[in-house]
Amino acid sequence: MSEFLRGLARRVVLTPNTIRYRIEYRCLVNLLSGIPKPLGLLIDVGAGSGEMSARLVEQGFAETVIGLEPDPTNFEYLKKRYAGLKQSRCEKRAIESASIDKGIADLILSTQVLEHIEDDHAAVARIGELSRPNGLALVSVPHPPEIFPNPGHVRPGYTRESLAALFDRHGFEAIRHDYFFVLATVRRMVAAQELGPVGKFLPVGWADREANLPTIERAKLQPYGLAVLFQKR
Repeated sequence: MSEFLRGLARRVVLTPNTIRYRIEYRCLVNLLSGIPKPLGLLIDVGAGSGEMSARLVEQGFAETVIGLEPDPTNFEYLKKRYAGLKQSRCEKRAIESASIDKGIADLILSTQVLEHIEDDHAAVARIGELSRPNGLALVSVPHPPEIFPNPGHVRPGYTRESLAALFDRHGFEAIRHDYFFVLATVRRMVAAQELGPVGKFLPVGWADREANLPTIERAKLQPYGLAVLFQKR
């Protein structure tokens, strides 16, 4: 599938990924509101297909990007997604073994990654090493309890307090946070999947039950996702 068709599918075909690109990305952008842009170097840790970081670059939040993705299949998607960006590079590595100089990142992005890493302290310590003084880390994770069992997760997620404590230990201060994927949205995602191929033709916006809710309201509605913006001290 060409990148054009993939981009079109992300906007109109209702799948767990496309609604994530809509809802989680919106949450990330909201957390970055008020931050002067463009930032310099963005490092995407566990970038997957690179969709989140590529959008941030395309929308002027950062000038350059390095994507780190150890999975071979995802790495191929990452290379294709970054191909249209003027200044980008990819490494088929995890953050712990990436060949990147210390103290150069203005923004580190980690979306739905830490829950897969056994030694999350080592991963966050490496995030701290790569960050400039006063650099930012934008992190999203599952918020417990997990609605669906996920064999790829080594923990069910993080609360705001436990994630803040983890990053505090490695020199970061939490600036602001938000929640996403409230239960009503997840229920519509499940309903669409139960319809099989027909469910993919439902509008992505139909499943989005949280677009106009403030953080305090999303927090009350059993959110599956948590995102926090940190700054290195």
